Amino acid sequence: VSPIDERMFTDGPALEGFILRDPLRLERFTPRFHGITARLTMLAAALLSRLGKNTLVLLAERDEATDNETTIRALGKAAVPWKTIPGTKHGMQFDAPEAVVSELTRFLDPVEV
Repeated sequence: VSPIDERMFTDGPALEGFILRDPLRLERFTPRFHGITARLTMLAAALLSRLGKNTLVLLAERDEATDNETTIRALGKAAVPWKTIPGTKHGMQFDAPEAVVSELTRFLDPVEV
């Protein structure tokens, strides 16, 4: 069974109107998938220090699928900047699309016109 419940992504209208209606959403994962995920997590932690200031990390304020405190500690050790999107769950694109686009735009084009 998926370790991430659909309700962890959003509690907004996209949950009923998009996520739960998607017939292709993954509901079951193999033990191999879980093993690969664990290895990817370890690899990501090991390579985190290679990221620099040219990296944008956005965190959801009310994320139930990601351990933000652990992530923030790891990012701090690697000196990687991060920003929290207020009022969002794991699926920030559903809860605050304008804020996500605004942060991406600011990151990609930091010079104000």
